[in-house]
Amino acid sequence: MARSLRYSIVVAFTLIFIICCTAGSAWGFTYDNPAEAAFSNTRFELVLPYISFGGHNNLFTVNDLDLDLEQPGVKADILARLDENDFNTNFATELKAGLTIGRFALQVRPFASGSAQMDYGLPKLILLETDRTNADHNLVGSKLNALTGTSLDLTYGHPFTLSSNSHLGVGVTLRYVRGYSLVKAEVTRGTVVFNKEDLEKTELDVEYRSLHTEFPDKDPTSASQLIQSLFQNPSGTGFLADLGVVYDHDRFRAGLALKNIGVIKWNNLREDSYRCFGEITEDGFDIDFEEQNKETRIPNYSLSLPLVLQAQGSYRLLGNLYWHLGLEKGFADGWGISSKPCYQTGLEWRPRHLLRLAGNLSYQDGALGYDGLVELHLFCFWLNLHLGWVGEGDGVYAAAMTALHF
Repeated sequence: MARSLRYSIVVAFTLIFIICCTAGSAWGFTYDNPAEAAFSNTRFELVLPYISFGGHNNLFTVNDLDLDLEQPGVKADILARLDENDFNTNFATELKAGLTIGRFALQVRPFASGSAQMDYGLPKLILLETDRTNADHNLVGSKLNALTGTSLDLTYGHPFTLSSNSHLGVGVTLRYVRGYSLVKAEVTRGTVVFNKEDLEKTELDVEYRSLHTEFPDKDPTSASQLIQSLFQNPSGTGFLADLGVVYDHDRFRAGLALKNIGVIKWNNLREDSYRCFGEITEDGFDIDFEEQNKETRIPNYSLSLPLVLQAQGSYRLLGNLYWHLGLEKGFADGWGISSKPCYQTGLEWRPRHLLRLAGNLSYQDGALGYDGLVELHLFCFWLNLHLGWVGEGDGVYAAAMTALHF
């Protein structure tokens, strides 16, 4: 693999590997509608900082980390889960710091996000190879994409009075994005055939294509030099916008937000095409096959992230106790976004002083998610902790924030 592709993958996964390549879906308390700023009571807030990471996959849980494939039934159980099911995972992490004054908010947000899909034939290939089972595997469709960058976000919300007890808020978040690393890879040809009659021969025809950030020819001597080079000379720049509307009536509030409107322009990308084919003959540790490799420089490339629709409604049941319903759906898969809808419901208790507690239940793609939030208001110092869990451990979410709030 080319050096620049290795650098792209290293940068994209520096923060991501702390979540073991799982991925985050929608969570009830990360609902982020810019129109909510129209009803903000915040006079001044300094966030220092907010950090979150999360992940989810559709096949494996934390219980699979110590699997012993030699145990009876273990391999059969995994193969049953893989039957006609592609392995999908989305991942995202971000660090955020910002300033809010009234209805205006300005935030700086470094982030890393991405998605991976593995055709079910690939893990089957790995498992069955140990048994040398006669099999034909097609690996087309396995792919990976990842993106790292920093965005400067400006949010403003404006209220409109409809009646004495009902109001409408509209808001927008404008995001200037500087992209540091981009990786987009896919297996376009992937046939592997095991021959049970001849254990030393395997027929192979695999091709993948990748689009990734091109780095300077000079090798960075350390990770800090690589990151510094990325910050000084970003390959991608662009503008995105989030639009939102909120309706508030007495005990009821409902909101709708559409995110990721816009394009990120990239330059100095490289497209690689690699193919290996033939009959693999194993002789000790030597494997002989033919290969073809082609590299092309892409001077300009436009990336549009999948649009995301978020909706949430809340009702004040009694005093400071609220009931929430929510929905999040991407209009396409990839880049840390899932097109499968995520439904949410939960309760939140937020007294006027000292404490805010919330619990949430979510459902997405056949898996239940559970998460909770604790927020302490210690005079002007606020501390927010949010933890979540999906299914039997096939997903996790964690976030923490400290802020000076007045």
